[in-house]
Amino acid sequence: MMRLGYILVRAKYALSVPRIQAVAIETSSVCNRKCSWCPNGRYTRESGVLSEDLFRLVIEQLKDYGFRGNLTFNLYNEPLCDERLPRLVRLSRAALPGAFLYLNTKAALINNMYM
Repeated sequence: MMRLGYILVRAKYALSVPRIQAVAIETSSVCNRKCSWCPNGRYTRESGVLSEDLFRLVIEQLKDYGFRGNLTFNLYNEPLCDERLPRLVRLSRAALPGAFLYLNTKAALINNMYM
């Protein structure tokens, strides 16, 4: 009887292992500000972009995983500095229809391209 209880506890644990709930993909390390509260305001780092091949690989892996959590396109960058952003968002939406896509921006670069 004790063994059955152990198996049931293990099965319950296996079913309750948390899934990934949030992913942040920094598509570009470029930022147009030096905010005092952000590490970009205190440190310098190389400016660069994530290759589109690597971005697509991550999105495909999230799709295969069945990802339905939050996906953001920034970390310590300004996502609107990446001209590829609209295309990358469309690609993400097509591959991950159940995910919540969002980004944080300082909005200084919003223009008709993003409206």
